[in-house]
Amino acid sequence: MYTSAQQPAWLFLEMRHLEIELLLCCSRMNVDPETGDRIKSLLQKDIDWDFLIRSSCEHGTVSLLHQNLQTICPAAIPNFARARLQLYYDMNALRNHLLTKELLRLLDLFRDSNILAIPFKGSVLSTAIYGSPSLRKFSDLDILVREQDVPKAKKLLLGQGYQCGLEDGWQQELFNPSKTAIVDLHWQLTPSITFPFKPPEFESLWQRSRLLCLANQTVIDFSWDDLVIILALQVTRSGYEDRQTLLQICDLAELICIHQTLDWTKLLQQAHALGIERPLLISLLLIQRVIRCQLPDEIGHLLQQRRQRDPVIEIFCARMQKRLFSSPSHPNTKLIKHFFQFILHSGPNSPMPQWMYFSWQFVRYVIHYTIIDTTETDRKFWPLPPELSFLYLFIRPARLMGQGLNLLGKNLNLLRGRKSIALGNASRFDPLGKPMHPLC
Repeated sequence: MYTSAQQPAWLFLEMRHLEIELLLCCSRMNVDPETGDRIKSLLQKDIDWDFLIRSSCEHGTVSLLHQNLQTICPAAIPNFARARLQLYYDMNALRNHLLTKELLRLLDLFRDSNILAIPFKGSVLSTAIYGSPSLRKFSDLDILVREQDVPKAKKLLLGQGYQCGLEDGWQQELFNPSKTAIVDLHWQLTPSITFPFKPPEFESLWQRSRLLCLANQTVIDFSWDDLVIILALQVTRSGYEDRQTLLQICDLAELICIHQTLDWTKLLQQAHALGIERPLLISLLLIQRVIRCQLPDEIGHLLQQRRQRDPVIEIFCARMQKRLFSSPSHPNTKLIKHFFQFILHSGPNSPMPQWMYFSWQFVRYVIHYTIIDTTETDRKFWPLPPELSFLYLFIRPARLMGQGLNLLGKNLNLLRGRKSIALGNASRFDPLGKPMHPLC
């Protein structure tokens, strides 16, 4: 098996490295002896249990943390931490049981109404990968249907007491107040407007689907190959939208660990045909770095070769790795986020060094953003007929420059105002710092 020479993600953290390492060691279904020994060693140190439990809840892996700690070294868990972990585990298991029951009821209704439906994520994914609906945190029910069946499925759900929520072009949210259940009715697996990489279409997913036993009932589930691609896209999309969590990385890592017989040649050909080979390789590199997932030799060698020709794989993976456990207050401007989105979907292959490639792409992005990428705001600012649209190449930079100068002027005025207030307060004190009489 191929193992990366890069250091695990937790070694790059300046603080909380013990807790993060313990969390990562426990975020898997099958713990090997070496990892088990490391967990025992970490538990002998001064662990911040509040931070550990809070982080596991935020990343959706508290059930895995509880199960592995209870199995490997239960005596090392403080009583208060054991009680909290057990409470969270029981609450999650109860919630998942109720949602699974509701999912099976809705799938029966869809089947009776001749609506083809594929449930995914949630209890289906938890059962397929972890063997139990209770070991994965989820809060809603995701169901994929054909686009032509959306009105029919929506009408069926409304008849069951659900109410319409947000609709954003690729899914419809419906919620049932009496059951405190939320259904995300999908006709696409990813948002086509904001995310440029597309998974397989419904018809091909349905043809390759397999049967899964969920709570003693049979449901439709994605094939293993399709599931790898879909989970990899979800991991990359979470980094694309800057909302990555450990749970998604664990899902993909666990799937690959338990299915060592995947046909990677066929899977890579499918990814190449869909134009999603780059996000797939980014996700595989990430699970190798964060979870230390052992990839097949052919994938490890392919990653090495592709990283030399495609610096985006390394750059984007490093960003996701860095931000996985970063503080919410970590600086991340809209410009930086858009830049990484830009290089993910349009950065070309190149053998040049990463720092040179990064600089080159940033220049490309600035030119694209300030000159080429004409928006509706530009057209409203100065309406032009189509034959003169080339003038927007000059109008857009001028508009952005004026906008920047205006913002700079506002900030300077704000600084002057703060300085005047500070000088006014200082004049009320004598040189020794004693308050002066109001009449002075």
